[in-house]
Amino acid sequence: RDVLGSRGLGDVYKRQEISYSKISTYFECPFKYYCKNILKIDKNEDRLSTDFGTIVHEAIRRYSLKEINSIADGLVIGPDKNYSSKELYYLNKMIENFKKKIPSLEEFLNSLDNFKIKVEDEKKVQLNQDLKYIEKFDHVAYDDDKYVIFDYKTGQDSFSLPLVEENFNMQLPLYLLSCSKLYKDKKAVGAYLSLIHISEPTRP
Repeated sequence: RDVLGSRGLGDVYKRQEISYSKISTYFECPFKYYCKNILKIDKNEDRLSTDFGTIVHEAIRRYSLKEINSIADGLVIGPDKNYSSKELYYLNKMIENFKKKIPSLEEFLNSLDNFKIKVEDEKKVQLNQDLKYIEKFDHVAYDDDKYVIFDYKTGQDSFSLPLVEENFNMQLPLYLLSCSKLYKDKKAVGAYLSLIHISEPTRP
C-alpha cells in the first residue's frame, strides 16, 4: 500500500524542496522514503561508505580550488567520528585503494585549468510553480559561452541510457535541467559521471 495514500510525489513536494536523493529513494521504495524524509528515521547502515565518499569529495574540492598540492593531502579522517578499530582499519584500506586512482584523476582535473570552476556548489532551482529542486553540483567547469558538468561517484553507481529513457538514472538529466536555468546565457556541452569505484578490502 502506498504510504502516501492517493498523493503522488508531486503533491508531497508542493510543501517541500526536492532533491535527486529524495526522488531516488521514493522510486526505490515509497515506505523507505516515508521513514527517511517524513518520519526522519535513517539508520544509515553503511556509514563507512558514506564517510569515505565525503572524504574523497572534500579532497577533490580542495585540490580543484588549489588549496592543496595533491588530492592525497586532503584525504583526512575526521577526529570526531569515534570509529572502532575495525571501522578505522576498513576506512583506511578504502582510502589506500583510492590513492591508486589519484594520478589519472589529477591529470583530468588539471586539464580544466582554462575553465572557471564551481565545486560542491549547492543551488536551489525553481523547476515549475510547485517544485523547487535542490542540487549540490560536484564540479561545473564553464567559460563565457559553455559549461560542462561532472559528478563523482565513489559507490557502486552506474549509468544506463536505456534506464534514463525509462525515467530512471535521472541525476545527470536533472543536473542539465537545473544548469539550463542557472546558466541561461551558456550552452551545455557535456555531462559526465566519473565512477571512482574501488575494490573493497576484506574486513578484518
